[in-house]
Amino acid sequence: MSHFVSLRFLCSEKRFIRETRDAVLDHVERLTAEEMDEQRQQNMAYEYLCHLEEAKSYEYLCHLEEAKRSELHQFYTKNTLYTLYTLYTLYTLYTVFRHQLQVQTQT
Repeated sequence: MSHFVSLRFLCSEKRFIRETRDAVLDHVERLTAEEMDEQRQQNMAYEYLCHLEEAKSYEYLCHLEEAKRSELHQFYTKNTLYTLYTLYTLYTLYTVFRHQLQVQTQT
């Protein structure tokens, strides 16, 4: 008995789906070949513009990444030069003071 109920239910569901599909298709306007071509061309243009926007966004992100790397490189270069200059200055002062100490100890 339960098989008949479930089979009857499935048949009624299939009939409902078929009737709904037919009702929807009756209200759909059929396009001519020219209209379909125009719609396809518009879709292609839209996809092209989407890809173009993606490419612009990607290029912008790459540019930002490159700018960050360049800025970081400049920062480290400046710091390195400053550090070298400071070390050179300290070494020069050290040698001058060492020389003065040697002169004082000799006298």
